[in-house]
Amino acid sequence: MQNVDKLKSLPAVSIIVPVFNEAAQLNGLIAAASSWQADELIFVDGSSDDGTANSLKQAFAGHDEVAVLSTTAGRAQQMQYGAERAVCDWVLFVHADTLLPLNYRDALLAAEQESCGWGRFNLKFSPSSSTYLNKAMRVIAAFINTRSRLTRIATGDQALFVQAELLKRVGGVPIQPIMEDIELCKRLKPMAKHYASQLTVITSPRRWQKKGVVSTVLLMWFMRLAYFLGVPAARLAKLYANVR
Repeated sequence: MQNVDKLKSLPAVSIIVPVFNEAAQLNGLIAAASSWQADELIFVDGSSDDGTANSLKQAFAGHDEVAVLSTTAGRAQQMQYGAERAVCDWVLFVHADTLLPLNYRDALLAAEQESCGWGRFNLKFSPSSSTYLNKAMRVIAAFINTRSRLTRIATGDQALFVQAELLKRVGGVPIQPIMEDIELCKRLKPMAKHYASQLTVITSPRRWQKKGVVSTVLLMWFMRLAYFLGVPAARLAKLYANVR
């Protein structure tokens, strides 16, 4: 638990969590979000049909700093919907299966001290029962962290944070069916310095576990290259199952 006086001296942050049919992992999400002590916590539900929104409302009833909003499905749409309603100086986007470090606001403070307008965290994958998968995901995480530090292009799994005014200046979160995180970074790069935090967020390797490590890596490399070459996000979305 962070010291209350220290929290008051850290940057104010609105955490935005897009959710969609999260019933299977809702207890973990609620427990994690309860520990973040955010100035503002906004869940944006994408029209779930499994009771996700109602469960979140019940779990955080009486917490004035927590809002549960609803909009149409689509991760980018949900992120932007939440960002438009955020009131704090910083906006932090967190996936529903990603865990923030308790001292995550230290990264925002460091970004401010270095005159950086946006940034991301290092990534680590949660362990599984497979030794092979654990080893593979450590290599993949190291590659992702190195690549994003060198290119200043991060993925949503790395929990992007942006000064609210800067986010408005670049037009908000790009509304597209996939690669919204890549496109947002591309728009932010020429506008402000990037901060690569060494603090680590932990996310689930469920896509790699379900689809296979090699096939998932190859698909992602192909999609990033295709997007770089100008293939529209709408076409790429058809290759990526369960995009939201």
